[in-house]
Amino acid sequence: MKKLIFLLLSIIVLIGCSAHTLYTVDFDLLALIDDPEIISGDVYIPGSVRLYLPISDGNLLNPDNGYLISPAPAFSDIYGFAVDFVLDFTNTGTSPLSIAADLRISNIEDANIYDHITDKSLVSDSVTLNPGETSSIHLATTLDRDDQRLSLIDYRGFRVGLMLSINGTTTAHFQADSFRIIIKQRPFDLIPPP
Repeated sequence: MKKLIFLLLSIIVLIGCSAHTLYTVDFDLLALIDDPEIISGDVYIPGSVRLYLPISDGNLLNPDNGYLISPAPAFSDIYGFAVDFVLDFTNTGTSPLSIAADLRISNIEDANIYDHITDKSLVSDSVTLNPGETSSIHLATTLDRDDQRLSLIDYRGFRVGLMLSINGTTTAHFQADSFRIIIKQRPFDLIPPP
């Protein structure tokens, strides 16, 4: 009887770990940022400026290597990737404001993920705000298994970064609402599904 119960439990466990099992790793990057001034604040825009987030070198104006997502077991064979980033802006000044955002990804060796050499754009969006208007930059995309950008992610990790190009001589309030990265892996991908 014990052997039968063990056999049934083994079958149930193996069914749960079949070729169809899909693991999901969900990163909430806003929870990892400990500086509240990066998540929300008021800024003066002096005409035309380009900002790079998150800040790894202490200066918003310098392109750098972005944010390192450290190694995790799920990075060995990527099945899918998704990102969702929402940044709200309110034009609190008296002149129009235009904002363009480009979310980038690169491998861990890249010292400047904004130079278009090994890095790639994940998704971009733009918005124009008249005085008193509020709107969101919403950067969301999903990469499937055949997307070349997935080759930048490996077992050691990867880097992400946001480049904001802002034009207008005005003041603005910003609030980051969401910044999630989801990585999917089939751990038994060597076994072809039926």
